[in-house]
Amino acid sequence: MISAGEVHMPGRPRDVVGIKAMAIFAQRSFWTLRPGGVKVHAGAPVIECEMVETTSRNWPRRRQVLGEVGLGGVKDGPTARKMVGWARNTAFQSTIHTGGPSIPGSGLIDKDVVLEADTDVVGHINGGHTAAARRPDPLHL
Repeated sequence: MISAGEVHMPGRPRDVVGIKAMAIFAQRSFWTLRPGGVKVHAGAPVIECEMVETTSRNWPRRRQVLGEVGLGGVKDGPTARKMVGWARNTAFQSTIHTGGPSIPGSGLIDKDVVLEADTDVVGHINGGHTAAARRPDPLHL
């Protein structure tokens, strides 16, 4: 399993030092813990607006994945695309949340934001935590 970032941690830090500390803590915690026998790739930092291009350059070298764009402070396409580009230049893979808000502070991430952000992975594209409404087939009304 790949973590979307430690977004459910109460009081999750939103400053760069705290985000790095949380990501390192999560990665090391799941290094040997296998809940239900499952290997968890944890430690995905959730991007916040105060991050700058050099932030990802100083990250510990390991398999690097960003937490889902949209679960932190970055929710718009242009900002996400810029930050995803920085991360991509330093070997990070990027993920994005899709659909409506799923945690306090998150927002709607629609197709326009997804396309503009240009991430490597689009999470739960079927509509997020709630599946998209099925349109009735006009031939079977």
